[in-house]
Amino acid sequence: MSNVKSEKPRKNFSRKGISVTAFLSPSLVVLFALHVIIVGLIIEVNNVSTTLSGIMQRSAGYVTDATSLLAGSSVLSDTATNYVLRPVLPDDTPNVGPLIAYGTELQNKRRGNDVLAKFEGTDAPKEAIDMLIEAANNADYLLKSQLHALALITSVHPLPGIPQTAVIAPLLPALTEEEYSASEQTRAMRAADLLLSRTYGDAKGLVSADVNAAVGIIQSSQGQKAGDASGRLASLRAWLWGTAISIMVLLVFIFFLLYKELFLPVLHSSKLIESDDRLAEGKGFREMRLLSSSYNGLKARRDALDEALRIAAERDVLTCLANRFAFDHYLAKLSATPLDMDQSVTICIFDVNYLKETNDSMGHAAGDGLLKEAAYCLERCFKGGKCFRIGGDEFACVLLGVTEEEVHKMMDTFQTMQEEKHISVSYGYAVAPSLRGTDLEALMRVADDAMYACKDEMHRTGKYRPKM
Repeated sequence: MSNVKSEKPRKNFSRKGISVTAFLSPSLVVLFALHVIIVGLIIEVNNVSTTLSGIMQRSAGYVTDATSLLAGSSVLSDTATNYVLRPVLPDDTPNVGPLIAYGTELQNKRRGNDVLAKFEGTDAPKEAIDMLIEAANNADYLLKSQLHALALITSVHPLPGIPQTAVIAPLLPALTEEEYSASEQTRAMRAADLLLSRTYGDAKGLVSADVNAAVGIIQSSQGQKAGDASGRLASLRAWLWGTAISIMVLLVFIFFLLYKELFLPVLHSSKLIESDDRLAEGKGFREMRLLSSSYNGLKARRDALDEALRIAAERDVLTCLANRFAFDHYLAKLSATPLDMDQSVTICIFDVNYLKETNDSMGHAAGDGLLKEAAYCLERCFKGGKCFRIGGDEFACVLLGVTEEEVHKMMDTFQTMQEEKHISVSYGYAVAPSLRGTDLEALMRVADDAMYACKDEMHRTGKYRPKM
């Protein structure tokens, strides 16, 4: 009766306090709402940023396309003029440089209609497009004048045989009868007049003026759109910062209460668990108190089973020898706190031969009997050491304070006994004169290698004992 009365206050007390659910539910609802807002703001910021980037890219593209018309027209005009005014060099060779530049430029897609096609379906200002159309018309006039001038000059100085003239020749217009009948000097002067006339120069100026004016309109229009987008982006970022700060404030509040009512009790409980003490059942959220109460009950039952489990974990059921877990634990303990650092240590490794053949031909019961016989021989021949079953057909024995001669005698006795029992066990051992500074794992590998050498010899000769 006294035990029942003592449990009641603990159980009632463990159910007091605030529940984690009651605290977190409203907090999570608010956090969720704020996160929805911030996600929406982030999406909108990305959209506006994309729009702004698109405006800047389109503006740069419009300017590039517009100025390409002026650049192309200028290159054609300059190179055509250079050739018409000087078709032959002082050494009577054709002046091919301007022709190469002129033919190359003719192949570039930056003349009137080519440039105007790039503005179809865009949001470029109509006023700018109208100016580009006017510039394109003037550029076309310049091109016709250049080709006419080239037709006149090439009637006097034929085009040289270079690849670029293959582009120019088909575009040259046919001369009139009057032009054909004129003298070569007159045709050359007429060609120069076409490219040096005031009308031609005015057309060049109009191309430059219209393109520059169109570029200014484009930059102004796109700049205004970019300014509007930048203002919208700044406003969205301000809202984004405000929402983010609200989330941080709420998170700090939640963290403070969690730290006080959950993290601190957990930290205190972890220290008690580490020292294997009972937990305090009156601190923290209700769930923490119930957890502490449950842990205390489980600890009591664990302590009752711990000893039985420890014994079962270190014992091989078939041979009743200590198992691999116990072997590893023993070596670790021996390395950490040996009783006598100056005593010798010997590790013996054994492997039962023909276990698989025995299982296959006579059944697993016979194989189990073979393992039991091997374990019996080990315990009888190595009474001063600790014997272990470390694998399916592998055994080990650790001997302390035994000389190598004594180990050899034990092995002879073991060999004799296994022959009497009609079993075959390969063996290998390694002796260290002192525990001090000895790597037991390395020592075990040496013994393991010796065992496999013995096993190879046994299987090679078919005898129980290898030739030494």
